[in-house]
Amino acid sequence: MDSSQVSPEWHGWMTSMNDVPPPTQDRFFEDKKADIDQIVQSNNQYDHGVGYQNPISNYNGMHNQSQVRPRGYNIGNRVVRLPPGHDGTYYTQPGSLYNPGSQRPAEMIGDLDAGDDSVPDAQHRRYKSQKWRDRLLNDAEKKAAEEKKEALRRQTAAMVQNASRGRRGGTTFG
Repeated sequence: MDSSQVSPEWHGWMTSMNDVPPPTQDRFFEDKKADIDQIVQSNNQYDHGVGYQNPISNYNGMHNQSQVRPRGYNIGNRVVRLPPGHDGTYYTQPGSLYNPGSQRPAEMIGDLDAGDDSVPDAQHRRYKSQKWRDRLLNDAEKKAAEEKKEALRRQTAAMVQNASRGRRGGTTFG
């Protein structure tokens, strides 16, 4: 017997979290409610502190749904009778890659081969961040980018130098 096959109600009683076993729980509530004096009118829909409870579903003798999962990609699970391709019913945290509600397509911010008709569209090197752009560049492209940056730096320095010659002590471009 697996511990997940023990229902939550019985588990609570076995670990001394509940005062009475599940079959006598309703009678226990009724007895305790008789001891309570209603001092103020309440619009609460329940007359005890437990609130609404869903009925427990029994899935192949297991109350712990975290074990109802497939064994691998498109394999299924014969023990709990999951067919191949079933995604399971276990809980995943919001934001987890395994949570279908948190999966979203990657948004690409650029394309290294944009405007290059010699490269088929399916083979374009698209990137989602500047870090990925740097990883996709080959050595020749990195060297060309550095040379372009250096040429732009020299051009800017020359403009600043020419502007300072035209006006003594000036710092504006003219």
